[in-house]
Amino acid sequence: MGLREGTGPRPRGTHRASENNPTYDWVARDSDAAGTTGPPSTVGPVVPGGQEVEAVLERPAPRGIVSGVILGPSGAPEPRMGVSPFDEMEVRWAGTFADDEGRFTLEMPLGRSFALVVDGQRRSTRAEMKEMKERYGQLVIPPRTGLRGRFDGVTAPATGIAIRLHEAERDRSLAVRVLDLDGKPVAGMKVLVIGAAGRREGVTDADGRTRFDGLEAVEVEVLVLADRPGALPAGSLVPEPARAVPGEAEVVLRCRAGVPVDGVVFDPEGNPRPGTRVWLAHATVQPGMPLGETATTDDRGRFRLTGLDGVPQRIVATWFDGQVKAYSGDATVTPPRGDVEVRIAAVPR
Repeated sequence: MGLREGTGPRPRGTHRASENNPTYDWVARDSDAAGTTGPPSTVGPVVPGGQEVEAVLERPAPRGIVSGVILGPSGAPEPRMGVSPFDEMEVRWAGTFADDEGRFTLEMPLGRSFALVVDGQRRSTRAEMKEMKERYGQLVIPPRTGLRGRFDGVTAPATGIAIRLHEAERDRSLAVRVLDLDGKPVAGMKVLVIGAAGRREGVTDADGRTRFDGLEAVEVEVLVLADRPGALPAGSLVPEPARAVPGEAEVVLRCRAGVPVDGVVFDPEGNPRPGTRVWLAHATVQPGMPLGETATTDDRGRFRLTGLDGVPQRIVATWFDGQVKAYSGDATVTPPRGDVEVRIAAVPR
């Protein structure tokens, strides 16, 4: 479920939700005066339909400036690393990214002690963002680096803080197991581990297990894909993605129950398009990542997929004419629902 932020001129305000957006938790922040924004007040989940959602915010304490530099293991400035304040309850507050010289500036409440934490996230350069968009078709969050650092006991205002980073422990292992709806192992499922070292792939064995070695001791995301027909048990979807730290307990992922989604794909002239590849993806979480197996439209352009009951999802359709042009299209649907129409159009070259 994604987060949307709303701003209002007063601590109490109303915000209208758009029926064109998927389900989300509405997050409101007080923007009355510069330097007074605090932790968000969350109201949700909300299923938008034009209704008004009211969030009541407490006015936070005044803030002061905290500035410093982030240094790598060698002592040289570490550019574009993310740094966030954590309060006495280990609640993360709004952070920032250092500049190309490793310098950062934060606004923090006066009179409270915070820890400044660097957890490996580095802001991409414009060239890197352009490369990612060309490669994946959309902007993606880059994997975290293995650099970590923490500076405790910071009270605003403060200057000259130096956060020294160190490399996270390496050579950790991560065990993953995939189970079906009845708790039985599922063999032959592709498992992806995405983290600081990039992307690793594995396939589950007869016991539903796969193992990844040589990982850093930093949080990774674990995804399961159904990359071949018949990989998933009938009527089920891939497990929900999970986050884990290698070296800890085995990650057990259970397939989710699904409901049928029927529809038809039309070409730009309005004719049913056979032979089109179609799949369902979550509308807000891992957009574009298939929730289940893909399908191919029949000679009438029709398809049947398995989707999540009551959750907004995207039906994605792609077709290549075998010569020059590629076509794609998508539609948002909340299963169970039949006769969904997806219209494809030529992809600009």
